[in-house]
Amino acid sequence: MVDFMGKSDILIFAPHPDDEALGCAGLIYSSIKKNKKVKVVVVANGESSVDGTERYYGHKPETQDFINIGYVRQKESVSAMKVLGLSSEDVIFLGYPNDGLMEMLSSDKYDKESPYKSEFTHFDRVSYENSYSMGAPFCKESFYSDIKSIFNECRPREVYVTHPLDSHFDHQACGRYISSYVKQLDNSIRVLCYVISPSKIPSPKQSLVYKLAGQMTERHLDKTAKEMKKRFMDEYKSQSYLFDQVAFHFNVERYWKLKRGVRAKIAKKIFPNLRFL
Repeated sequence: MVDFMGKSDILIFAPHPDDEALGCAGLIYSSIKKNKKVKVVVVANGESSVDGTERYYGHKPETQDFINIGYVRQKESVSAMKVLGLSSEDVIFLGYPNDGLMEMLSSDKYDKESPYKSEFTHFDRVSYENSYSMGAPFCKESFYSDIKSIFNECRPREVYVTHPLDSHFDHQACGRYISSYVKQLDNSIRVLCYVISPSKIPSPKQSLVYKLAGQMTERHLDKTAKEMKKRFMDEYKSQSYLFDQVAFHFNVERYWKLKRGVRAKIAKKIFPNLRFL
């Protein structure tokens, strides 16, 4: 298990490398200026993008290309976070399957004896050398063991994770399962959700419907923060072709506190017989 630990004020979960910057770079930047300790946990390495991998290598990707692009994207996250002021030890990679998180976490058919297998890397366990739990089978038991261990050692005051209504399945999975699990571990921790792919989150102008997503706060980036965000987003060279689609993240960062009833329904559905503690 990777030894990165130390207590932190803020713990940010990113489904893939670059989500932490798109959703929370302004937050990270301002928090570090206030001498707060921030850790970033990247759940999957973003290795399943066929278009992105083909663009990067210039040919139709094969299995090793998908594995290699995962390492590339890890390095991009580390570089971007260093620009913000974090060290490489502040970025934790879990190494779970990209585009497989929802299936892995929602199904009971995957366990340590019969783990989920990635169709892109052909891994069925954590296999990236710098991962938090090298060799852990792809199943929810391994996943929750990692999350619990990280929380026991970091003891964060605030957690940021993607919203359960984000339109990307990996983002939805992280939002549903991490936000619920964190509250079961310690209900005093403040959990806020951010959106990367917004198609399932209504516009703020649709106020009645919008409230169903939870209580929302906005962080408008000033000129310095905008310039900084553009600067460290330049570190994600393998993904730059996508950033025009999410350009609004360069002006404002939005965070939702899930309504208790909504969170309870999610938790009850996911963990009907919770016995974590």
